Amino acid sequence: ARRAIAVLGDRSVVIAGAFNLVSGSARLRIAKLTASGSLDANFVVDVGSGTLHTIALQGDGRILIGGSFTSIDGVPRQGIARLNANSTLDTSFVPLPLSSFSRVRAIAVRADDIFQVPPGTVYLGGETDGTNRLERLTANGSLDGSFFRINSGPVFSMVTSGFGPVNYGAASGA
Repeated sequence: ARRAIAVLGDRSVVIAGAFNLVSGSARLRIAKLTASGSLDANFVVDVGSGTLHTIALQGDGRILIGGSFTSIDGVPRQGIARLNANSTLDTSFVPLPLSSFSRVRAIAVRADDIFQVPPGTVYLGGETDGTNRLERLTANGSLDGSFFRINSGPVFSMVTSGFGPVNYGAASGA
């Protein structure tokens, strides 16, 4: 099942979810389709075990992925990672203490400079140690200590807009 989709600037599409085949080729949880719809054979990511729930694109072409995984390409990453446009792991993005997020369900990237929040700021919603949270990360993936962390119901979607830093959808009572 496909859970997330992102359209890149060249009209190619990155898809993520709970699948292991795309167009008859082995692809575990993430794949890229060209603008014509064929599988991009050069885009290969080893997600290991777990599931991908969300994808977000950054303005520089890098791809943020979130889910319930513990490694990407054999490198420990707990629920959040950033890929370069060529599908390799961006090792300059070292997210959170590795035990923080057990599942990232939503990612949003600030595209413009508003409310003194720099463009490229990353917001994530997910679960940490049984608590549902909304967090903000710095450019290198560490927690932004100036952000007021929000405990909420499970966060399933987020979007940034010109009206405020982030809007999110959460389930209450869950």
